Amino acid sequence: MRVASGYSARYGASLPGALVQRAAERGMTTLALTDRDTVAGTVRFATATAAAAAGIRPVFGVDVAVLRQELCYVLLLSTDGSPQGP
Repeated sequence: MRVASGYSARYGASLPGALVQRAAERGMTTLALTDRDTVAGTVRFATATAAAAAGIRPVFGVDVAVLRQELCYVLLLSTDGSPQGP
């Protein structure tokens, strides 16, 4: 599942720890944090998933707004599951 946290102004409300807890309660094994135009929640997301005994695999990403002739969005995801990449 892909979610935005409270670090995404106007797009998310919950902090990363609460998102991880909710995903664990629902039996999810993978959760992607893709905040809009920021990676500010990455450290808390990494900490929360490491602390989760449920074994949730974190996927780090960002949803970037790009203005060309019109506004479009590009979703970028880490290929190796780490916040800093290979």
